Amino acid sequence: MSTAEGLLTTLAEWRPGFCVEEARDLASSMTASAARGFCGSRVGSLGERPRELLVLFENESCPRSRLVREALSILDLDAAMRPCPRGELAHRAELRSRGGIEPIPFLLDPNSGARRSGVTGIVRYLFDTYGDGRVPRALMSSTAIGRSRLASAIRDHAGGRKVTARRPELALELYGYEPEPRSRLVREQLSALGLPWISRTRARGSPRRRERSCPLGLPWLHDPNTERSLCGWGAGGTDLICAYLNATYARSP
Repeated sequence: MSTAEGLLTTLAEWRPGFCVEEARDLASSMTASAARGFCGSRVGSLGERPRELLVLFENESCPRSRLVREALSILDLDAAMRPCPRGELAHRAELRSRGGIEPIPFLLDPNSGARRSGVTGIVRYLFDTYGDGRVPRALMSSTAIGRSRLASAIRDHAGGRKVTARRPELALELYGYEPEPRSRLVREQLSALGLPWISRTRARGSPRRRERSCPLGLPWLHDPNTERSLCGWGAGGTDLICAYLNATYARSP
């Protein structure tokens, strides 16, 4: 047994309610964020605000999709997410029906009618339209994709493959931000199930953190289909959310 495994086991024995598996997931999620320098953890300079939700076709484990999600966090932009893990057909069909092209990521902006594919085109568009035009080096450097691939590998590409699931009538809502470790664990589950969801980004420095509607603990999931709201902060929080998603939407093949 490694030193790290021994420490987790000791904590599980000493602290009631401590889950070794959850702690291991959180540790690797934190490491994945560190591989990207926690890019997206703080809001940058903001420009015009969109009236309607942006729509992003993406994959949680896709390195290029991660860079776009980081840009959304920096720009404090909410978006309707259409996860496209391997084996997911409904969102890919929607993408084609709306004039989009693969591979992902692909962005639709109903506010301007813009359609952008590829990480460079999407990121530059977002900062030109909703920022000050200056793209952070962390998103455009020669090592950005490589470090994003590393982050995916650290999480063993979780959320990258579709499992059989029931499709909800209404999109779920997740409050969080890209490099927040617990938020990632919930996003991975949403992606694996192929559930449409709305990203309510609340990175550090977001003016919307002061809103009454913003939950104090992140991540925070709201399911309008069942009117359930779950907080993922604290011991067992993310396990509770993921268990709820599986129990509500996963189907045996």
